[in-house]
Amino acid sequence: MKWEQPNIITEARYDREMPSVLATLAAIEQTQKIPTKEGFPLFCRGYVHPDHQKNLVIVHGYTEFSEKYSEAVWYFYNAGYNVFVYDQRGHGYSHREIEDGKLIHISSFDRYVDDLEQVITHQVEEQAGGLPITLFGHSMGGAVVVRYLQRFPDKIEKAILCAPMVSPKTHKIPRLLVLREANRQGKRFGFDKRFPYSGDFNPRVAFEQTQDQSRARFRAMLNLRLKHPEYQSSTATNGWMREAVKVQDALLCKKECKSVVTPVLLLSAQNDKTVKNKYQAKLAKRLPNCQMISIEGATHNIYSGTDGVVSYYYSQIFAFLREE
Repeated sequence: MKWEQPNIITEARYDREMPSVLATLAAIEQTQKIPTKEGFPLFCRGYVHPDHQKNLVIVHGYTEFSEKYSEAVWYFYNAGYNVFVYDQRGHGYSHREIEDGKLIHISSFDRYVDDLEQVITHQVEEQAGGLPITLFGHSMGGAVVVRYLQRFPDKIEKAILCAPMVSPKTHKIPRLLVLREANRQGKRFGFDKRFPYSGDFNPRVAFEQTQDQSRARFRAMLNLRLKHPEYQSSTATNGWMREAVKVQDALLCKKECKSVVTPVLLLSAQNDKTVKNKYQAKLAKRLPNCQMISIEGATHNIYSGTDGVVSYYYSQIFAFLREE
């Protein structure tokens, strides 16, 4: 496969060039609904080229959705990958375990991992089977990818973790107190009810309040969320909070990490206000074949950074993918 560094879309060119990118992707996009193990639908997008010799699956983060990753899809596709991206359960157009579409709920973090296995089995392998698979996960999606690698330690060729949610920041409240409060609230009011300290979707959120550094990308994603009510899920349930805090123990389990043979690139945002970087460093040390890079000046949404951040971010990703 011939590798070329993608031509990254700069802030100044973003509004002018992205409509053409989106139109091109729409022409080759294949959407389908993959069943969860329980038989509920996961909304999936696939971009398959007959000459591409590798597959890449994108696993988005908490409150995100597959359409948010169109720019990344474009770069990976043009680099020679068949690209697959799906709405995780509780997000976008995929199955929700509860009726309230504003809430994000999960009864067990392992269900996210089960869903990823279903996507690989029923979408990736059926459309482009037999080709090596790379996983890309952002934030909560990064945690899902790590748990997948721990369960299927030799199935994936490479993995990229973008600001992975090993341990979410909890506003200086000790982790065990947050876990205890999520359990208390869940037992008293229901684990499928809103965690009382969780945020809401704000249609008038200011750019400065976000973890974005690119105004053009921030506007584009906010417009998508305003257009699609399904993209407005923003509030954690007691159950989601419990699982998000609890999963740290599994992610950092020495025995589980030791079994992972997949080469991993972990990209950490220097100025992350969403997850704790020191636990990313712990994970990187415990995975046998992990390279960790801290991106100077980056915030949690590294892919929505300044031109310098975005260019460096993708240069590191594609250098890692080029390695044999």
